[in-house]
Amino acid sequence: MTAEPLVADPPLVRWSAPMLLDRGAAQVAADDVRRVMWDNAGIDRTADGLRDCVKLLDGIAARLPTGATEEANMVETARLIAEAALLRQESRGGHFRRDFPRPKRKWRDRHIEW
Repeated sequence: MTAEPLVADPPLVRWSAPMLLDRGAAQVAADDVRRVMWDNAGIDRTADGLRDCVKLLDGIAARLPTGATEEANMVETARLIAEAALLRQESRGGHFRRDFPRPKRKWRDRHIEW
């Protein structure tokens, strides 16, 4: 007797990523993501800054050159961080929300998951 697998293997799919044609523009975009995140979603945050951050990330995403898959992943990860930070309306851990300076008791031992 052989044991049946609990989950079937996913089908094999061939995929490809377009070649990056403008490495310079991709590097500028990566640098911009880092700057935008530090300025707006860094240690000291506000809701206005986080909303600005999401808008600025949208602009960076719109100008990414074809093939900038790593930078596209950076933008999407940064967006998820900023959106999650907007949901947490308190200061907790290493991040301080100027508009919500104190931790909320109801969030103790809880985590936001996407």
